[in-house]
Amino acid sequence: MARFMTYAAGLFALLHSTAGAELYAQNTPYFDMVLYFEDAVGNRDSVSFGYDQDASSNLDIEWGEEEITTPFGAIFEVRIAEPTINAEKLSKRIIGGAVPFVGSQCLDGRTFFIYIHAINQPVKVWWDNTALNTNECFVSGWIIDNIRHHLAVVSVDEFSPTYYCLGAVDSAYFSLADTMGQFDPPRIFIEKEVEGIGLKPIPGLEVAVMPLGAYSPCYWVETGTEEKFGITGEISVFPNPADTWIKLILDNQKLEELRLFNQKGQLIKVVFGDSMASKNIDVSELPNGSYFLQVKIKDNRYYAGRFVKQ
Repeated sequence: MARFMTYAAGLFALLHSTAGAELYAQNTPYFDMVLYFEDAVGNRDSVSFGYDQDASSNLDIEWGEEEITTPFGAIFEVRIAEPTINAEKLSKRIIGGAVPFVGSQCLDGRTFFIYIHAINQPVKVWWDNTALNTNECFVSGWIIDNIRHHLAVVSVDEFSPTYYCLGAVDSAYFSLADTMGQFDPPRIFIEKEVEGIGLKPIPGLEVAVMPLGAYSPCYWVETGTEEKFGITGEISVFPNPADTWIKLILDNQKLEELRLFNQKGQLIKVVFGDSMASKNIDVSELPNGSYFLQVKIKDNRYYAGRFVKQ
């Protein structure tokens, strides 16, 4: 009888532990990526992010998310947050929600803010970009020390963001200032407690991985290369959609060079200033699809635009 009771108790414990393991088993998201960080003296840390249609706006244990409420480490620590929903909830891992991307089989994910307290700078960050180069659902990814939308509106003379295209390179260096007020527009930061220091601004980066055709500061980067330009503003294109030609709407500016990229970020055409006197560009031979423009004017200023050929 005693032996039977011992067996029954062991069986109950096994079933209970198995049920608990299933209850708290970590889900596998649609996209998942790890970013590794190292400060100037060799201290290391990492965070991970991703997205899935079934992920909620909360920090859920089944996705491996857990809020960190303790102060940042005194010397070096990295944390991540989803700024549009839980901006103040920091973790080592965030899996955001996602929705179908219009016109494709891909999902459109969210952007994330990564906050870095580092006494010793610059900070190196690296990642595995293999999947980003081979899957159109993840090709439009970037990491930047400013909010991406500012790339299209900030003058090169006023502010020069540092950004890298995740599919083009596999590492980057950032020097992050914690005196945010000197920049206009302000860079990413959050005020949090730091061990031995107290409340202070923690500078951050923005990171995202999105499908081909999504709005991205990396849409003009050809796979396998990295090109960084300060973008002064958007350029209007008419007609859009286009059939045989497009006209660039950029008054009182002398155009020096135009570069045309397809949806994959591949450079397919270069037109120099002498051929753009009328600002009309022949696109009759291009296959139907979406295209991106980068226009250089005098004083080394750049404008970006896009159009659809049909």
